[in-house]
Amino acid sequence: MKLASCTLLTLAAAGCAVTPPDPPPPDLPPPLVRPSDPQVYNIVTANRDAAQIIQGLESRGLRPVPDDVSAVDQLAGAPGYVWRLGPEYLHLHAYRDPAAASADARTFVTWVSSRSQIISWVGTPRLFQCRTALALYLGDSPQALNVLTYLCGPPAWQKGAD
Repeated sequence: MKLASCTLLTLAAAGCAVTPPDPPPPDLPPPLVRPSDPQVYNIVTANRDAAQIIQGLESRGLRPVPDDVSAVDQLAGAPGYVWRLGPEYLHLHAYRDPAAASADARTFVTWVSSRSQIISWVGTPRLFQCRTALALYLGDSPQALNVLTYLCGPPAWQKGAD
């Protein structure tokens, strides 16, 4: 009976202590996403250089989300997987050695340079070679570009610089 009168008093005169609202929920990690092709995903993420790129992006709070197998024909010399970074994309291809990665990078640059007028990109494209990994980044996030440049050096190619 006393509780009911306190509630009535609270409504009428705010005589009881008011419980503060619950704090907002913490920033939750992204939901678990299962790769569309676990075999290719595992090959790419097992590559030390590709894994270092993913970890570097995560350390900057970018949360790369696995999306699908990469379909960039000119980088087909090695398995590749795509990660989404919000509205942007990162294609990572894992090679056995830096020479093979360099060869595919040259093939890609030659091909794209000769066709850049007819290619429609979802974001500003840049190709980075990070030892045994090639990273084709389609976007303009300063954090992502800082991570890629720090780990891989300047882009081997970027649209507008060909």
